[in-house]
Amino acid sequence: MNQVLKQDIDMILQGNISWGKLKDKTVLITGASGMIGSYMLYTLTTLNDECDYGIKIIAMLRNPNKLPEEVREMVSSGELSSGHARAIAGVSGKAAQIKIAEK
Repeated sequence: MNQVLKQDIDMILQGNISWGKLKDKTVLITGASGMIGSYMLYTLTTLNDECDYGIKIIAMLRNPNKLPEEVREMVSSGELSSGHARAIAGVSGKAAQIKIAEK
């Protein structure tokens, strides 16, 4: 993660937001390769890494090639499970999105 992004994420985490409500929850992020979606993805993975929140993250996007290499490495390392990898691979259609969200 580059320095500017890291500083942004740190500022977000220091904000007046009740992050504890997400502990051990499942969060679906649509548009995960966009600006807001990617910031949510990085914020939640940082909460998992630094605070052991155990958030299950499901990232949805249309074009997996737009996903940062760093996030693809999270899939390879197992930080994001195979269920997440299917979402990251760009599963399309409303029924497929609902199925992934229910897992």
